[in-house]
Amino acid sequence: MSLELRRFLVAALMLSGIVLGVLLPRLSAAFEPLLLPALFLIVTFSLCLVATQPLGRLLRLRRTGARLLIWQLVVLPAAAWLVGLALGLSATLQMMLLLTASAGSLFASPAIANLLGLETWLSAKIMVLSTLLMPVSLIVFWTLSHGGVELLWLERYAGRVLIFLVLPILIAGAYRRYALQLDSGLRQRVEAKFGLAALLSLLAFGLGIMSGVAEALEADPAKLLSYLAVAIGFGLSALLVTSLAAWREGAQVALTFGMLNAYRNVGLSYAVVGFVAEQEIALYLAMSQLPVFATPLVISSARLLAQVFRSRPVAPLGYAPAAEPASGLAGGKHAGD
Repeated sequence: MSLELRRFLVAALMLSGIVLGVLLPRLSAAFEPLLLPALFLIVTFSLCLVATQPLGRLLRLRRTGARLLIWQLVVLPAAAWLVGLALGLSATLQMMLLLTASAGSLFASPAIANLLGLETWLSAKIMVLSTLLMPVSLIVFWTLSHGGVELLWLERYAGRVLIFLVLPILIAGAYRRYALQLDSGLRQRVEAKFGLAALLSLLAFGLGIMSGVAEALEADPAKLLSYLAVAIGFGLSALLVTSLAAWREGAQVALTFGMLNAYRNVGLSYAVVGFVAEQEIALYLAMSQLPVFATPLVISSARLLAQVFRSRPVAPLGYAPAAEPASGLAGGKHAGD
């Protein structure tokens, strides 16, 4: 089985959870209690998969990467907050924008960057650092938008951050100490199992997050389509504005920046404030996952079709075509190191 076909099948499996969740309401309702545990496993396994990378290189940012991080966690959330105020949006819509704009980059960002031929290492750096700093951005702009927060809210928020972010970081750190003592072959086998576990957790998350969507779609389809429009609109706006703002860094870096800002880990933001979120926010989260889960399938489908229809001329005697670069972090670009 070719690499492109494997990528296509993985992307199709990821999207199948979303689709089955809508088509089979009872199945999605059965998986709803597993939603937050699945998210915890996704965070944990995703961090474990980058834990053995050189930490100095992974966490060190040059000026370009630092500017992106500030843009992502300060400028765009502030812009979303001000737009919400200027347009007089409802509290629900403002919360939707805030949860999206303050979220860290998607855990799959390095994989998407690799599929698109963008800056893989820069994507990994921003994914990790924006995830670590997301709670700070979220609480600052949440406080501004709500005119302050109560002590009980802060305690529950801190508890959620400890569960869904600090604990996975500690587990990934413990795994790093253990994994660095293993030979590379055994470590690759262990991390392959982590990748499979993360994929199955994503499947369970997709099924659980769609609970209630079928009923809401039947009752008021226009509302759900408007939530989908908000998610897509933010993603496209972030992609366009960020790419244009960073264009002087070069097309490759600018498009990487745009991708990182367009695809956000809204599920993690929801997990840490879900205790006060209303049902409408849960429905928005569900609809926002459609473009997130569909994008890898669209990209992998295009690459698979290109591979199938690509014409390869016969090499003359004595000529060997150059090997393709390795996939993953090692094969990515190194801008922002």
